[in-house]
Amino acid sequence: MARPAGPKTRCNNQWTESRFKTFIQSLLRQGTRRWAPITETEKDARVERGMYKCALCKEVVPATIKSGKKRVRNVFVDHIEPVVDPTTGFTNWDEYINNMFCEKH
Repeated sequence: MARPAGPKTRCNNQWTESRFKTFIQSLLRQGTRRWAPITETEKDARVERGMYKCALCKEVVPATIKSGKKRVRNVFVDHIEPVVDPTTGFTNWDEYINNMFCEKH
C-alpha cells in the first residue's frame, strides 16, 4: 500500500511540497558543479597527476579506484560546515543557498 501523500499544490497541482523541495535541491546541487571555489579546492589538493592530498587526514590518494569492472571517482570536495544543520534541520531557502554556495576557506 502506498504512503498517503500531501496535497498537490505545486507545478499545476501535480507535485506535493515535498516533491517541489526535492526538485529545487536537485537543481541547486547541479549548480554547485560550476561553483569556482569547489574546482579551486580540488586543484589545490592535487599533488601530481592522478593523486590528491586529503585535507583532513593528509593522506595522498588516487583520483579514481577500481570498483568491480570499472573505475569510480575517489576525490570529493565537501563542506566544512554542513549545508543543513543536523540539530535544527532545514530552516529556509536563504540559509540553504548561502551554505551551499560558500566561499573557499
